[in-house]
Amino acid sequence: LHAHLGAAIAALSPAAPASLLADLVRAGPAARLGDEEICRNLSIIFFGGISTVEALVLNTLWALARSPGALERVRADADCIAAALEESARWRSPVQSATRHVVGDVEFRGVTFRAGETVNCMLGSANRDAEVFERPDEFELARPNARRHLAFATGVHACLGFQVARTEARIALEELLAGLPGLRLDAGGSAPPRGSEFHQCSRLAAIWRAD
Repeated sequence: LHAHLGAAIAALSPAAPASLLADLVRAGPAARLGDEEICRNLSIIFFGGISTVEALVLNTLWALARSPGALERVRADADCIAAALEESARWRSPVQSATRHVVGDVEFRGVTFRAGETVNCMLGSANRDAEVFERPDEFELARPNARRHLAFATGVHACLGFQVARTEARIALEELLAGLPGLRLDAGGSAPPRGSEFHQCSRLAAIWRAD
């Protein structure tokens, strides 16, 4: 992938139309990343649109199928798909943790973090914080503050591909529900999301009506 991106950077002409790659390459001297840095950042964006989207789609379908009436509600109102994805990202976070490196001494809630230390932030646990979410262990399609989840991390190091992930997952669910009438899950052939780092269904079997 880096070789492919490197070749694309080298072949980019000054007259090339605007794009993410072109904007990164043509940034001013103070903002221009090195070619290797551009490749690494674009790799993160691509990754955000592959395995984690797969997990988000699978986990959301599983959550909708096991929540009474939720799948029917989403099928009847496509506007509910975005809400379902956010609540699924909170309730069954595809990525359960994020590693961060402390750059300066800081104290937070009585705990001192020293420069150079590594902190493993448990995103899945934070998304079940009862001080933030009512009944955090339940999947609620109409949860008003579901977007407060940390499934994509937060701050300057939030996932670069989170908008790609949201868009791809929304389109995938829209197409699945529109193209597979009466879609329901086969409980016997499906498995709930599992995994302490990357969290998703290992199997998801579906049944639908053929028109």
